[in-house]
Amino acid sequence: MSAIDMHTSPMGQLTEGRNSMTTAELQTGTATAMEPEKKSPRIRNSLIAMAGVIGGQLANFGVMFLIGKNFGPANLGRYSFLVAIALFIGSGIGLRYELACVSRQSESAMSAFIHACALAALLSVLLISIAAPIYGGVALAVIAMAFSVFLQNALGFVLNTGERYLGMALVRLMPNLVFLVFLIISCGIGFNERIEPHVFELHALMAALITVTSIPWFVAFKNIPRAGMGIRFFRENYGFAKYGFPAILLNSCIIYAMPICIPVIYGKEIAGIFALGYRVGMFPVALFTQSIGAVLRRDLLDNNYSKPAFKKVSEYLGIMSLVALLSIGAIYIGIDMLVRQALGGKWNEVIQFFTILAPSFVAATVFGPISQVFIVFRNQRHEFLLQLASAVAVLLIFASAWQGNFQPKMTASLLSLSTTVFAVLGVLAALRLARSGIAS
Repeated sequence: MSAIDMHTSPMGQLTEGRNSMTTAELQTGTATAMEPEKKSPRIRNSLIAMAGVIGGQLANFGVMFLIGKNFGPANLGRYSFLVAIALFIGSGIGLRYELACVSRQSESAMSAFIHACALAALLSVLLISIAAPIYGGVALAVIAMAFSVFLQNALGFVLNTGERYLGMALVRLMPNLVFLVFLIISCGIGFNERIEPHVFELHALMAALITVTSIPWFVAFKNIPRAGMGIRFFRENYGFAKYGFPAILLNSCIIYAMPICIPVIYGKEIAGIFALGYRVGMFPVALFTQSIGAVLRRDLLDNNYSKPAFKKVSEYLGIMSLVALLSIGAIYIGIDMLVRQALGGKWNEVIQFFTILAPSFVAATVFGPISQVFIVFRNQRHEFLLQLASAVAVLLIFASAWQGNFQPKMTASLLSLSTTVFAVLGVLAALRLARSGIAS
């Protein structure tokens, strides 16, 4: 599972590096670390990064489509449930020390990578020792995928430091693409029944192997610091664990509450149907947050916090509103044709769930790029409070659905309303911050 899926929450769109770089570092860039490529045009780099996002998302959708078509909604629900748990664990298994991998010093970046990986590996072993006796092999698979997700994030930060955008794209793309090819071949030669009970476990194994074996290809080992490992690193970078870890937990609660809670409340079949609609709807959110959002962030930094920042953000807001409406409308037409012609039967409910959630997809697609204002102006307080309120609202909705026996579509409607409201509030807060033109 691509690590990119960790950053597609309607209220959790700030990029991974928001706590890892000062504004001065963002302004001056990080081209001096980790054997950087020659300075490349911003457009080319943006296109390469976007290609990685698009490829990873399309491969992920292809995996879900094949699982749903060949193995049914219940198996897709189980797969989505276990993936969500793995992503939730993977988002915090390094206690956010991987954010220190973004550094203008090659040795500092490598030191952070080694220390963060060692900590994540230690915590992975601890979790396995606790969960394996209870849940068996599935626990091993979940932790393996979680560790793969962590490694993808850490490698992404190291490669971003060195402006190695092609490497970033490959790290995001390969785990899902390889498993997609495996599914296509397996289903084509009639191995459906053999792999059906273990589809998640196979994906977890492949993701872990691919990510671990890719480290020598992307990491410059000559930059490993001679001083070795020590407690000093964790003391000096304690702020990442102190502030970043609670923030990512909130973010993860918002993102993964749906795929984790829905199968518990409504069963795996409904969860599988919901997962397909949700994944398709979140595609433009991930795409535009990481592509257009990066361009807006650079423009705001070039703007030097001046008053015209509000005008710049307003222009992007208008563009993103139109883009969001068009993209969600196009996806609706596409998924309607796909479901009716290729799936049919129970899968027709995917269209209904997508329609209910469409307002939240539109709002999240707009908020994602606009949320870069919080990074540039170094003001995460409002964003943190919005995340907290949104997480509480999501959990209250699921608690009410559990106790009140809400129908699935009622729960989806409440979730759509909640995420839409908080995304709109986030946009308004970003506009107000841009109008002030003051960096905290």
